[in-house]
Amino acid sequence: MTKKTPRYLITSIGLLLLMMTLLLAACGSSTPATTATTATSQTTPSSTVSSETTQSTTVSSETTQAGPQKELNIGSLVALVTPQGIEIQKWGELFAKTINAAGGLQVGDQNYKVNWHTYDVGYQDANATQTAVQKAISQDKVTILVNDFGDATDVTANICDPAKVLQISVGFIDSVVGPNYQYYFRPNGGFLASDMPYTFAKTYKDGGAKTYIACTVDSQQGHFAAGLYGGDAKLTGLTVKDPIFFATDTVDYGPIATKIMSQNPDVVDFVMNTGEQDVNLIAALKDAGYKGKFMPGAGLDTSTLANLVTKVGAAYVEGMLMLDTDPRQIPSSINDPYLSSLVAAYTTEYGTFKTDGCFWVGGWFVLRDAINATKSVDTAVLKGYLEKSPPATKDLVGYTQLFARPDIKQDRTVDGPPGCGYGIVQGGQMVYKGQFTVQDEYIVTIKAMNLLSVYQPYWDKYGKPTFPAEEAPLSKLSWDDVTEGMTTP
Repeated sequence: MTKKTPRYLITSIGLLLLMMTLLLAACGSSTPATTATTATSQTTPSSTVSSETTQSTTVSSETTQAGPQKELNIGSLVALVTPQGIEIQKWGELFAKTINAAGGLQVGDQNYKVNWHTYDVGYQDANATQTAVQKAISQDKVTILVNDFGDATDVTANICDPAKVLQISVGFIDSVVGPNYQYYFRPNGGFLASDMPYTFAKTYKDGGAKTYIACTVDSQQGHFAAGLYGGDAKLTGLTVKDPIFFATDTVDYGPIATKIMSQNPDVVDFVMNTGEQDVNLIAALKDAGYKGKFMPGAGLDTSTLANLVTKVGAAYVEGMLMLDTDPRQIPSSINDPYLSSLVAAYTTEYGTFKTDGCFWVGGWFVLRDAINATKSVDTAVLKGYLEKSPPATKDLVGYTQLFARPDIKQDRTVDGPPGCGYGIVQGGQMVYKGQFTVQDEYIVTIKAMNLLSVYQPYWDKYGKPTFPAEEAPLSKLSWDDVTEGMTTP
């Protein structure tokens, strides 16, 4: 019997919730109380994306002011029952503290003090989400929400969109990035993120694996992600078995391990699981005698890996591939003065460096680049910038880039894959091996989901996106791979 797993998942697992009619009379303005609202913005994507990225170090913190310092209220909806939620809160507070300590956020000729508000939303709790969002807008005058993790995303979008509150968030479900909402952007999305499962599955197949199975939580997003990742595995030539699902409040993982063993897979993919669920499942599979490979997904980071090694021993997970979300190991972060300074500031502020939140705070960097590019904190202006193919953004673990989703009739650039490092477990430790680039994530997804015929008309009209130049040497795939087959990573 293993320790009971709380009702939450590692990624932003969206449950399709009944859309509620919510009172918005007290929701407030879309811009800081002391600024004017820009009424309109264009929604047509530009034809290409610049290959030059907006540098994360260029937002000024100089104190030259045209008048008194104003205040910018930024919020974050997080599940504080998770290690990720706690770390997201810590990073948000650190972002605000470092900016304010340097004199504030300089936007054009106006200087702002940044107030960071964190709201606990349980996990996928519609009532808690509604209460938190309404408090953020009506009481705290929040105009921008970033790095939301664990909220009921449809509820958040339904309240924020009429109030013109900008959301730069995390998640999987398509409804929030479809045409129904105008102020929701998802740079850390699950759909355009197929390179990780493809690369891991291909590497294991090249090592002799023949069969694959997904084992993940029984939820709408769990089912969606299992189908998506299974398609990626099938693209490598692996035989994909029917997925196995389990309840999020599962206590005894032994029966799940027995089901997996009955299918005799060479590779088990945990897809949407939390780190704790991954640890418990791997331990149960070891007890059941499983000898195959694991794909732990985003649930297992370098912090959780230590717990796994303690429980099952280093030898059992030797050679396991997993995401590397430690900016101290990722070249693009190591070589960036601003990102390196944030890592140093985190250690100074909090002591031991933890990686649980690094993958989930990319929204802040997207917002920062948008403010720098527009010299505005007006949400309509920021929306107009984000929806028209902005350059890629560098965050703590790689690059992220917003793309259109013509497969759901969305021509605005609203959804994107999170770039990330990956590594191999050797001697119980993570060893950095390479990088998942936005180029590879985008191309693999289109190929795996058979979307060429859907995306081609969009490219004919607007042009193909241009990916960040710094990542080009790291990318394994090219546009030829979309039509001519995938190359071996």
